[in-house]
Parts: sequence; structure tokens; C-alpha cells
Amino acid sequence: TQELVKMEEVRRHRGELSRMLKSLNEAYDHLRRLNEELARARQVAEEARRLKAEFATNLSHELRTPLNLIIGFSELMVTAPHLYGDQPVSIPLSGALRRDLDAIHRNAQHLSSLLDDILDLGQIEAGKVGLYKERLPLADVAAEAAAVVEKLFEARGLGLTVTVPADLPSPYADRTRVRQILINLLNNAARFTDRGGVSIRAWASDSDVVVATEDTGIGIAPPDIPRVFEEFHQLGSPDRPAQGGRGLGLAICRHLVELHGGSIWAESEVGRGTTFFFSLPIHEAVVPLTEAATRHRWLRAAQSGDTEARTVVAVAEDPAIQRLFARHLGGYRVVGVPTWEQACELASADPVRAFVVATATPRECLAAVERLPERGYQAPVAICSLPTRQALAQRLGAAAYLTKPVSRAQVEDVLSSLGLRIRRVLVVDDDPEMARLLADMIRSFGRGHRVGLASGGAEALALLRERRYDVVLLDIRMPDIDGQTVLQQMRADEKLRKIPVVVVTAMFGQDAVPNAGTLAITRWPGLSAEELTRCLQASLDSLIETAPSTAGALPATPAGSPAWSETPPLPAAVPGRAV
Repeated sequence: TQELVKMEEVRRHRGELSRMLKSLNEAYDHLRRLNEELARARQVAEEARRLKAEFATNLSHELRTPLNLIIGFSELMVTAPHLYGDQPVSIPLSGALRRDLDAIHRNAQHLSSLLDDILDLGQIEAGKVGLYKERLPLADVAAEAAAVVEKLFEARGLGLTVTVPADLPSPYADRTRVRQILINLLNNAARFTDRGGVSIRAWASDSDVVVATEDTGIGIAPPDIPRVFEEFHQLGSPDRPAQGGRGLGLAICRHLVELHGGSIWAESEVGRGTTFFFSLPIHEAVVPLTEAATRHRWLRAAQSGDTEARTVVAVAEDPAIQRLFARHLGGYRVVGVPTWEQACELASADPVRAFVVATATPRECLAAVERLPERGYQAPVAICSLPTRQALAQRLGAAAYLTKPVSRAQVEDVLSSLGLRIRRVLVVDDDPEMARLLADMIRSFGRGHRVGLASGGAEALALLRERRYDVVLLDIRMPDIDGQTVLQQMRADEKLRKIPVVVVTAMFGQDAVPNAGTLAITRWPGLSAEELTRCLQASLDSLIETAPSTAGALPATPAGSPAWSETPPLPAAVPGRAV
């Protein structure tokens, strides 16, 4: 009898195990299907990100040329008015005409500055937008923003006052972004204000500077105040519909303020106006926490005032690369210098936490590791290969590389840098207005340059074979024969290969910011095994998290190994150095 009871108990346990195994198999099958759906969703998300980046790049290209025309021609009207008269003498501009031209030029430059960051704006949801932070003279920035909207306020009969003390502590912020915040707030106020006007005030508060824009408009109902910073939310009422806009201005303000580590809020009373406040940190070491759960929280370093303790020196010949590090190394004060010698001089005078050295090629990156002095620096040194504009020009077979919008001073500098006696210049651009602008810029130098124009690659090659030109200014993207093909044919022609070519292009997103090739990290007298593995662990974690997924279904059995996406092998490490 006892044996029967035990056998029955064994059968019961076996049945329970069978049911548990069936449940586990069902759960595993469910997880497998979820993983397949997740992989498909990730592929869709990656494709959406790719299309967004492609759209931003194309939009940037399409906007750069018309912006360049606005900036360039308005600058020429002010600096070289004799080009617009019958006689080669300076034509005086009236005060009103000069003021309007200055306004056109200033606003176009503001749009150009914002256009430089179009690609970054696509990353705003992840908190990855780069900020070029500096000590900001807030009074000057407020005056610039007021000047941009001055005509709008005059047209609506509204007043605009700016009360920002000149001796206010300077916040550590991005000038273009703060100006954009103020312009958005002022435009928003103008749409909802019929009488009176708007005032801008600012004051210091603990470790922040607080800025307020106060209007005398219609006000906001209490239930709507929490929603004013939401995307696509537009204020309005049955008797007063939304006044233009697309409901993005205040949302962008919120994102930009939070990226600085500040806060933005509103106070309002219906019929008595609205005041928007935003704060900007004075302290330099402000680091965003990028985890989704803490997206809008910020970590501030101890308020010790020792901001130099977080100074990083960026060594790069190209100022654009120096600005790249300054924008994206959050929480550090980045100082850019062109040479390693200057970096060492700076380190001898001020405390430096780290050096970042940019080289043009991976080979130069590894060579730079070997050339570093064995003594004389204690801070870690990161060396990366990031092609400069000059390297891009060399890769194309050109003498120089300019990105639209191009200023008159840039054209003059690049022609002077060639070290040639230039008499004849050929400008090649499929946009006739852009070609005429560049030609007028060259003529305005007053050096007797003769300028030829070509509307495409085929016409340019024909002109080059007909007569001798000293320099060619060449657009890259053209409908018939593109600029790269023109360069290839010129280099293959014995008579044309020595003519210097200056590339003038709007293809900033794809060509002017290429991917880095190699990253090396070292510190004298070398890295310990613990430091080396810690650096390697952090690097691999970061790269594997962002690598394209090759995941499909889960392995055939629960005990199988996960499928990892392949990563390229690391180069051989230099002893005592992480590469």
C-alpha cells in the first residue's frame, strides 16, 4: 500500500512537471515570437532613422544655396555697393537702406546658424543635440533676439523693451540656441498680443540665470498651461483661433532649455498676459543623464567653483572639429588649440583633465600615439582619426574645400592661400544666381580678376580646354557631369591637372562630417590591467549597444548562445596603451 501511494505521488509530480514543461515551452515560444517582432520593430525604427537623416541632409542641401544667396548679396550691397552702379565709385547708402540690408543679413545668418544644426535636431528625443557652450553675454544675446523681431513688433504696433543688466553673471550656454529660445518666445507673444507689448528681464538666482518674457496679451487659461510646451499643441479659443504657427515653438524651447540643464515654465492670467520663464546654469559642469527614465533630469557637479578641474583640450587644426568636440563633450569645458605644443603650454598654466587629439587618417592616429612624449603629461590622451576639410579636399583631389553658405571673406582667404598670381577664375555652378554671387565676390576684391561662368561640368571642361584659367571654383552636385567627375577628368588631362580647384558645396551632412576611423587612448606611464579592461569594457558596451542588430529569432534551445552582431576587430594594442 505504501508503495502504491509513493507511485501515485510520483505520477502526480510527473504530471506537474509535464504541465510546467509545457508552460515553459509555451512561454519560450511566446518570447521567441516577441523577439521576432522586436527585431522587425527595430529594423523599422532603424529605417526611419535613416530616412530622417537622409531627409535632413537633403533639406540642408536645398536650403544652403538660397541662404548663401541672401547672405552673400546683402553683404555685397553693403561692402561693395559700386558693383551695382554704372560708375566704378562707391555709392553711399541711405541710413534706412543700410539698416534694412543689415537686418536681412543678420536674420539670414541666424537661419544659417540654425541650419548647421538641422541634423542634430533629429536626435533631440535622445538628448544628443550638441551644444557649443561658452560664457554668454546675455544682454547682447537678448538685444540680438529683439533686433530680429523688431519689424514684426513695429508692424503690430507693439512695444518691446529689454532690461538685462550688463553685469549679470554669464551663463554657460549655446549662443545660437539661447537666441532661438528668445526669438520663439517673442514670436509666440506677438501672435497673442494686440495692445501693449513685451518685456525681457533677467536676474541671477542661486546657480542659475533666470530670463523672463512678459507680454500683455490674452493670457492662457489655467487648464492649458501644463500643455503649452507639448508638440503640436496650439493655443486658441472659439472667439480667437490659433494665430499661425504649428505648435512647435514652445516645445522646441522646452527641449533646448532642458538640454542646457535648465527649466522652463509659464505663469498667466486670462486677459492680463503671460510670462514665460527659463533658467540657464552658470556652472560649467552640467551633464545630462540620457537614460529614458531620467530623460529630463540633470546631474550637476559639486558647486566648488573649480570648473578648470573638468577642462579638456581639443587639439585640431580645423576649427570646425574643435567646435565638434566642444558641442558634444557634455559636462566638460573644451578649449580648442591647433597644435600639441600649444596644448602642452596650456596644460602647464592651467589644470587639464584630458587631451583629445584629432588626426586626418587612422594611420596618422596610430603614429601620433607613438610620437607622444613618454613624460610630461599625466592626463589621459585620446587620439582619433577625423578627416579635416583639408583632408576632404585632398581626397577629392582639390586644393581647398568650402561649405555653403560661403562668405566674401572666405573666398578671399582661400584664393590668397593658394599663393598664386590669379588673373582668370572659372566659377562652375548649376545655379546661375550662385555662380553670379561668387563672381561678384571675386570682382569686389578690386584686383582685376576676370571671371568665367559655367553652368555644368560639361561646359566647364569645354571652357578649360579652350582657354587658360588660374583657379576653378567648383560645385559638386550638378545634373550633367558632377564635380567629382570634373576633378577626375582634370587630373587625367596633362594640361588641366595642375590647375587648383576650390570645392564649393552645400553637401555638408554627408561630406563635411565623415565618420571617425580609429580611436586610441593612452596615459603616461601606461594603463594598468584594471584600467585597460575597464576602458575596453566601457567601449565595447557602448559600441555593441549602438551597433546594427543582426538579431532574428531566439536560439533553437533556451540554453543556446545569443547571436551578437559582428564588430570589426580592434587594431593591435600598443603596450601599456588602449587603442
